[in-house]
Amino acid sequence: MTTSMIGVLGASGAVGGAALAGLCAEGRHALRAGYRSRPLRSDKTSCADWQPVDVDDETSLARFCDGCEVVLNAAGPSCPVLDRKSVV
Repeated sequence: MTTSMIGVLGASGAVGGAALAGLCAEGRHALRAGYRSRPLRSDKTSCADWQPVDVDDETSLARFCDGCEVVLNAAGPSCPVLDRKSVV
């Protein structure tokens, strides 16, 4: 059985961090955690592959999303990002 990949944009923030923690606790998926700048929290979870991503850069965003079955956008503010189906 292949484990699906879930990407979490904004994983170093409050909302993304909580979502990532819940997904880690569930333990059913491979996880990719995206951050804009290096996470400041020393408790950065090791259950995820942490990658820098710039949601305003289509190449960076496409690279982050590559291989993900689902991408949760917790990057704020979300209104400028909207739905980027064209890059996935």
